Amino acid sequence: MVDEGKPEGLSTEPERSAGHDTGSATAAEINGLRLKRQHDLHIAAQYVTLALCGLPAVRRVVLFGSVARPLEREKPRSASERRAGIEWTWHYCEDVDLAVWLDDLSDLRSLQQARSRALKLLLDAHGIGVAHHRVDLFLFEPGTDSYLGRVCAYAQCPKGKRDCATPGCGATPFLKQIRDFVLEPDALDPAYSICLYDATGHPAPAQSVLHSLMGEKKRP
Repeated sequence: MVDEGKPEGLSTEPERSAGHDTGSATAAEINGLRLKRQHDLHIAAQYVTLALCGLPAVRRVVLFGSVARPLEREKPRSASERRAGIEWTWHYCEDVDLAVWLDDLSDLRSLQQARSRALKLLLDAHGIGVAHHRVDLFLFEPGTDSYLGRVCAYAQCPKGKRDCATPGCGATPFLKQIRDFVLEPDALDPAYSICLYDATGHPAPAQSVLHSLMGEKKRP
């Protein structure tokens, strides 16, 4: 059951071991963890996409952001990395960004539930823990590509949090608005994003190339 006092469906996510708390780790170890983090989040994106494309309102799903691109080098963020003389590390992927085109906003709760189910299955099957709030669902209108908002993380709308006071937030239940948010102009450029599902030219979910991932045996 969803805990109404916090974002729905939190799953175990070993974020610090994935690249934040590096301690005395070498550059090779840090970069290996960051590459694995990106790989794990890419798998999470595929699991969530397969769950979403089973919903009639969903027309298209595109992965964008750092998980969809080759990682870039950046200067070490932590003091321990700098003290160790590490000159650069790969970028740390915080979360998954999925653009979702859908033609009906009346049941955004179903998108929340599909996301949580997929991430639980991912954890059970592969031991990859990704919290639901690390998978952002950015919603767009088919035909116009107008940005509509993103799916809220809370199981209740409105929740009474400060964020809920943002103008327009919750006007459509579970459609979150973020003050002053602007999507980067090239965020969904095909050169920097990956289409994971398109209802006009994608096989039905049962025949999807992603389907085999969902059926793998659970970890011991």
